[in-house]
Amino acid sequence: MSKSKELKNDWIDINEFLPARDTFVVKALPAETDKETESGLILSTQDSVVHDRPNAGVIVSVGPDTERKVGEFVYWQKSSGYDLEMIRKPADAEYSYILLYEDAIIGNRG
Repeated sequence: MSKSKELKNDWIDINEFLPARDTFVVKALPAETDKETESGLILSTQDSVVHDRPNAGVIVSVGPDTERKVGEFVYWQKSSGYDLEMIRKPADAEYSYILLYEDAIIGNRG
């Protein structure tokens, strides 16, 4: 029997995930969603397939080839990035973790 770690399809902690090359992980703010009025009328915020996808957040982990810094607040194209669904977070969390490439960033907070 091998002494190497057995691979499991399990949740991992954000501190265990190391982005490769010029990628980084952001803790995304909740996306703006449709709003319901007091009378029950639903107001759509956007007519887009990706309208419920976040596009702003704080960098929590960086790859070795990026110039971004942990703690930097960035904005990215909504259609960019990969949702990291295997990262452990509280069940009631309204945020998500997204893996982005450097060229997906469209701006940051100054």
